[in-house]
Amino acid sequence: MREQSYILAGDLYQYVVSLAQTLREKGLKDLSAKLEAASQFASGSSSEFLGEVRLALQAVKEAHGGALSNAEDFKLQSMLKNIDREFNRVNSANRD
Repeated sequence: MREQSYILAGDLYQYVVSLAQTLREKGLKDLSAKLEAASQFASGSSSEFLGEVRLALQAVKEAHGGALSNAEDFKLQSMLKNIDREFNRVNSANRD
């Protein structure tokens, strides 16, 4: 059976801050600002942080217009999948 990996808030925060920097350097200041705003939720509830980051990452996914490298885009897709997996895990635990 495949081992489940869980997303850690600290790792996600570092990723968001790093991606915001990358986007800023590429001139995508609006997308960078969305990520920076979402990162401010890190000190709140984990579900609120995940939700805000998911919205910001989704905006980046839809609007980066090829500015991200294939590796950066793959990481973005992976983080979105991990966030969705975490929401599903929490939701199923709440149903039990």
